[in-house]
Amino acid sequence: MAHNNAALMLRRLRRGFLLGSVMFFLVVAAWLWRTWQEARDYELSHLATIAEITGNSLDNYFSGHENRMRAFGRRLTPEDIRHGRISPLLKAFKDSDPEYLFVTLSHAEGGVFATDQTDRPEQIPNTRDVPGRQVAFEEIAVQDRLNVGRPAEGRVIKDWIMPLRLGIRDADGHLQYVMNATLPLSRQQSFWHNLGLPPGSALGLLRDDAFLVSRYPVPPSGDLNKTYGTPRDGALVVHLREHGFPVRGTLSGHNSVTGKEALFAFRRLEHYPLTVFVSTPVDGAIQRWRAQLGLPLFLTVIALAAGILVFRSISRWIQASDELRIYQFHLEEQVGQRTAQLEAAKKAAEAASRAKSTFLANMSHELRTPLSGIVGMIRLARVRMADPQGRDQLDKANLAADHLLSVINDILDISKIEADQLVLERSDFQLQGILDSVSSIVGLKAREKGLTLHFDVPAALAGRYLQGDALRLRQILLNLTSNSVKFTEQGGVTVRVVALALGDQEAVLRFEVADSGIGIGPDDQARLFSAFEQADNSMTRKYGGTGLGLAISKRLVALMGGRIGVDSSPGRGSLFWFEIALPLSSEPAPTEEGSDADALAEMIRSRHAGRRVLVAEDEPINQEVARVMLEDVGLQVDIADDGEQAVRLAAANDYALILMDMQMPVMNGLEATQAICAGDRNPQTPILAMTANAFVEDRERCLAAGMRAHIAKPVIPENLYAMVLKWLQ
Repeated sequence: MAHNNAALMLRRLRRGFLLGSVMFFLVVAAWLWRTWQEARDYELSHLATIAEITGNSLDNYFSGHENRMRAFGRRLTPEDIRHGRISPLLKAFKDSDPEYLFVTLSHAEGGVFATDQTDRPEQIPNTRDVPGRQVAFEEIAVQDRLNVGRPAEGRVIKDWIMPLRLGIRDADGHLQYVMNATLPLSRQQSFWHNLGLPPGSALGLLRDDAFLVSRYPVPPSGDLNKTYGTPRDGALVVHLREHGFPVRGTLSGHNSVTGKEALFAFRRLEHYPLTVFVSTPVDGAIQRWRAQLGLPLFLTVIALAAGILVFRSISRWIQASDELRIYQFHLEEQVGQRTAQLEAAKKAAEAASRAKSTFLANMSHELRTPLSGIVGMIRLARVRMADPQGRDQLDKANLAADHLLSVINDILDISKIEADQLVLERSDFQLQGILDSVSSIVGLKAREKGLTLHFDVPAALAGRYLQGDALRLRQILLNLTSNSVKFTEQGGVTVRVVALALGDQEAVLRFEVADSGIGIGPDDQARLFSAFEQADNSMTRKYGGTGLGLAISKRLVALMGGRIGVDSSPGRGSLFWFEIALPLSSEPAPTEEGSDADALAEMIRSRHAGRRVLVAEDEPINQEVARVMLEDVGLQVDIADDGEQAVRLAAANDYALILMDMQMPVMNGLEATQAICAGDRNPQTPILAMTANAFVEDRERCLAAGMRAHIAKPVIPENLYAMVLKWLQ
């Protein structure tokens, strides 16, 4: 009976495995089809972007030539024709643009009577047999616009040329002459060479009569006479004619030049009967798609192999069920082991999640703590340095330390953003204070380079009270303004703030930073806001920088619910902008008393000299920096090496103020703060966190433990003195 049950179970298992295998292969096939469609759509979208950019560029390119030729026609008078002055005029027109190879003037019926070289008939070559010339004259007779003709092989220069023709009409609109300006076809193709086409792709310009005007790269056959001398009959031409030459679109079909199936994206020029297209062979797209499937297909094979192994294992288990009964008493032990493994895996996953949250805080502390000592010692040494050269060298060391701190902050910020650990603060502030801070920091760099730094902000807007994360808003403006100063060699930088909408509860603001710097090309703008990227990565050698500032700015603007962008072109400067909505506040923004370190220090000496403060800090260098800075303003300082010693000193002495590090041996700063607040001697004494843990969560933990405020390391003298002055009084 048991054997029959096992055989029945085995048959059912086989049928189930067969059905499951069929379903598995159907799912894999559907997934492969979907990924191919997504890869195909991505290819078409990429091609469409290139076609759009190229179409706009070509439209402007041909419009420029048409405007110059039309202006020449308006200046042409009958006296110029009759007195034989036309050849010098044509030569002057040719010399106005280095692209022109030669310029001619023809009668309306087609006969050339003047060139940029001569206006003598016997010296003018016969051009009536140039391919497409008669068609062009017929088109010009009925169309008052620039005619981009079929390309032809030059008889003199032995290179392929592109003729541009424009009809010159009298005041009544009757065609009098036809002006022809010839360009080298290679000039346009050299521009297309820099577009970064996908491997195997091609870009071309097609007339409505199906003749190619230009194609890059040269077709594989190398037969340009066939390429340009024969109308195209592929899928793109059929699609354009059947749909009435639409403005833009994508399709797939036969490529008449390569003879292969291809993906197409096209964009019709706005002012001319021309269509620019980008194509890529389907087999090339499939290869790129296959390259992306390596790992998924490998995992699929692994899953299939695992399924077969499971099937064989279950089959053997059914066949050996009698033998397994002997080991049933081990089942509870095995279940316990697996439960323990799952519990261990769960704890490991939770530990990894917690590690993501604590890693950045630890990195911040471990990097900022020694840097705090470096910065502090440099500043203390500078105060006591009498040698001018030594002071200059210390200033340079301080600048290097500040730059290192900026790099550390950028790396920690981008890491925290990508780990979804960054939280924005919400406090009241005024724009004027942020702009003043930006001016004081960036203004010095601008003046050193001989640049002007101008702020264009309405006074009413600068004085409005707003709510938001002022620190992060200042960081965005500093990043954009510093970048503009860095990449501008002459001229200046303008920071502008405009209210797009101003209601009772909210203001939608647009911030702009405009410069007269080197500018940014369209291709580089697409990756400009990516981490570790600059418009040209080779610029890092000249201008420096980590490439994180714009990426951080983009993420911060997104966290604020806004958007950011850039308008720029090479050689014409850049305009970086972002738009955010900020709630209005009726409460005045809190201000610190004084901003100059010397002034603040004098106020502490005059009001609080001799008062006793406690500094809890485990790093000897940072202990010395804090002690000297506080003793310099007349305060008595006690030092505690850890949290436990700080608790003992607070239980034995009265203190006017306590400065507490967070991470210390024996007892950390949070535990020490709670113990001091619970004691009898200094329960109301203000305790300020002075720590390298500089994130929002760290400040919240400090406040929750009983601390009154937070001072981030490296400690800036004016920040420390302002905070000490505030809480001593």
